[in-house]
Amino acid sequence: KDLITHIHMKNFDPQSGQWALLDSGVLNWRQLIEMLCAIRFDGFLVIETHLNISPDQFKTINYDSEGLESNSYQNLQFVRSCLARS
Repeated sequence: KDLITHIHMKNFDPQSGQWALLDSGVLNWRQLIEMLCAIRFDGFLVIETHLNISPDQFKTINYDSEGLESNSYQNLQFVRSCLARS
């Protein structure tokens, strides 16, 4: 834990073979963030912005944007909610 200072956050959906939103891929980011908080991680969490799914695939989002910006915003909101709970 003393050697980790910078974590890039992304997720993957093996069924589609595509990148996925942080809350819907194979990695359980909610649990990972809880574990990072438990060890008092004080480094950087970087949300990868290369996820390219269309906004109509989103759950519910109240933000008027398109493409990579919308994906990044949804991922940011997810990370914020995880941090608020931990």
